[in-house]
Amino acid sequence: GRQLVDAARAAQLRFVQFSFVDLFGVQRAKLVPVARCQELAEDGAGFAGFAAHLDLSPTDGDLLAVPDPSTLTPLPWKPEVGWVACDLELEG
Repeated sequence: GRQLVDAARAAQLRFVQFSFVDLFGVQRAKLVPVARCQELAEDGAGFAGFAAHLDLSPTDGDLLAVPDPSTLTPLPWKPEVGWVACDLELEG
Protein backbone atom coordinates (compact mmCIF):
# COMPACT_ATOMS: atom_id res chain seq x y z
CA GLY A 1 0.00 0.00 0.00
CA ARG A 2 2.72 2.44 0.93
CA GLN A 3 4.54 1.92 -2.41
CA LEU A 4 1.42 2.98 -4.35
CA VAL A 5 0.87 6.07 -2.19
CA ASP A 6 4.52 7.13 -2.46
CA ALA A 7 4.48 6.73 -6.25
CA ALA A 8 1.18 8.63 -6.54
CA ARG A 9 2.47 11.50 -4.42
CA ALA A 10 5.76 11.63 -6.35
CA ALA A 11 3.73 11.95 -9.57
CA GLN A 12 1.60 14.69 -7.91
CA LEU A 13 -1.59 12.70 -8.39
CA ARG A 14 -4.82 13.59 -6.59
CA PHE A 15 -6.69 10.39 -7.51
CA VAL A 16 -5.92 6.82 -8.54
CA GLN A 17 -8.27 4.77 -10.72
CA PHE A 18 -8.30 1.14 -9.52
CA SER A 19 -9.18 -0.84 -12.65
CA PHE A 20 -9.85 -4.31 -14.03
CA VAL A 21 -11.51 -5.71 -17.15
CA ASP A 22 -14.61 -7.92 -16.92
CA LEU A 23 -15.30 -11.02 -19.03
CA PHE A 24 -16.89 -8.89 -21.79
CA GLY A 25 -13.82 -6.66 -22.10
CA VAL A 26 -15.45 -3.74 -20.26
CA GLN A 27 -13.23 -1.75 -17.95
CA ARG A 28 -14.52 -1.55 -14.37
CA ALA A 29 -12.96 1.08 -12.15
CA LYS A 30 -13.15 2.93 -8.89
CA LEU A 31 -11.69 6.43 -8.54
CA VAL A 32 -9.91 6.74 -5.19
CA PRO A 33 -8.41 9.87 -3.56
CA VAL A 34 -4.69 9.39 -2.88
CA ALA A 35 -5.41 9.90 0.84
CA ARG A 36 -7.41 6.61 0.83
CA CYS A 37 -5.08 4.62 -1.44
CA GLN A 38 -3.01 2.93 1.24
CA GLU A 39 -6.05 1.39 2.94
CA LEU A 40 -7.58 0.18 -0.33
CA ALA A 41 -4.24 -0.99 -1.73
CA GLU A 42 -3.77 -3.25 1.29
CA ASP A 43 -7.35 -4.52 1.62
CA GLY A 44 -8.53 -4.20 -1.99
CA ALA A 45 -11.25 -1.99 -3.46
CA GLY A 46 -14.63 -3.72 -3.26
CA PHE A 47 -16.78 -4.40 -6.31
CA ALA A 48 -20.04 -6.37 -6.57
CA GLY A 49 -19.13 -9.39 -8.69
CA PHE A 50 -22.65 -9.79 -10.12
CA ALA A 51 -22.65 -6.16 -11.29
CA ALA A 52 -19.34 -6.72 -13.10
CA HIS A 53 -20.83 -9.60 -15.14
CA LEU A 54 -18.57 -12.22 -13.60
CA ASP A 55 -21.23 -14.95 -13.24
CA LEU A 56 -21.68 -14.34 -9.52
CA SER A 57 -24.90 -13.80 -7.59
CA PRO A 58 -25.64 -10.99 -5.11
CA THR A 59 -25.15 -13.53 -2.30
CA ASP A 60 -21.52 -14.16 -3.30
CA GLY A 61 -18.80 -12.14 -1.60
CA ASP A 62 -17.40 -8.92 -3.00
CA LEU A 63 -14.63 -8.88 -5.53
CA LEU A 64 -11.56 -7.15 -4.18
CA ALA A 65 -9.45 -5.28 -6.71
CA VAL A 66 -5.88 -5.33 -5.39
CA PRO A 67 -3.64 -2.87 -7.27
CA ASP A 68 -0.26 -3.66 -8.80
CA PRO A 69 1.77 -0.51 -7.95
CA SER A 70 4.21 -1.16 -10.81
CA THR A 71 1.42 -0.37 -13.31
CA LEU A 72 0.64 3.13 -11.97
CA THR A 73 0.44 5.48 -14.96
CA PRO A 74 -0.68 9.13 -14.96
CA LEU A 75 -3.43 9.73 -17.51
CA PRO A 76 -2.08 12.04 -20.26
CA TRP A 77 -5.45 13.79 -20.66
CA LYS A 78 -5.98 14.15 -16.87
CA PRO A 79 -2.51 14.34 -15.28
CA GLU A 80 -3.83 14.56 -11.70
CA VAL A 81 -5.33 11.06 -12.11
CA GLY A 82 -3.32 7.84 -12.24
CA TRP A 83 -4.50 4.48 -13.57
CA VAL A 84 -3.48 1.21 -11.92
CA ALA A 85 -4.22 -2.37 -12.98
CA CYS A 86 -5.69 -4.63 -10.33
CA ASP A 87 -5.73 -8.34 -9.60
CA LEU A 88 -9.06 -9.73 -8.41
CA GLU A 89 -9.68 -11.74 -5.26
CA LEU A 90 -13.04 -13.09 -4.13
CA GLU A 91 -13.92 -12.15 -0.57
CA GLY A 92 -15.89 -14.68 1.42
